[in-house]
Amino acid sequence: MAWTAEIIDKNQISDVFYITVRYTDGKSIIEESYKTNSNATSSWATDTITLKLKQLDSLDTADADIKLGAVVPNPDITDADMITFKRLLNRYSTFKKLMDYKIVSESNKEVADIKVALSGAYEIIKARL
Repeated sequence: MAWTAEIIDKNQISDVFYITVRYTDGKSIIEESYKTNSNATSSWATDTITLKLKQLDSLDTADADIKLGAVVPNPDITDADMITFKRLLNRYSTFKKLMDYKIVSESNKEVADIKVALSGAYEIIKARL
């Protein structure tokens, strides 16, 4: 069941406004208090509560995805992966300069092959950054 919220108390003392919110998913109940000063917008309470509801729903999803038992760690980016990426990037940069000077055509097969290899190498390191 999705989390819901209700404001169960509100109070203003001087220039500080307080609310107490009760969250429930039908099984659990959480109560939290929030405060803001006179700079708050009219949507402050709704925005704050909406953010908390999203966080609670996200926790439920993570809880369902986390299984008990041994954990297999994600593979690290190896030095070889970074070396490959940097080598391809340097090679492409060289070709890019040659293309800028009109020495090599952009339709050159070697340039196209390097772009494909560089894209693949980037996907490997991007997923682990």
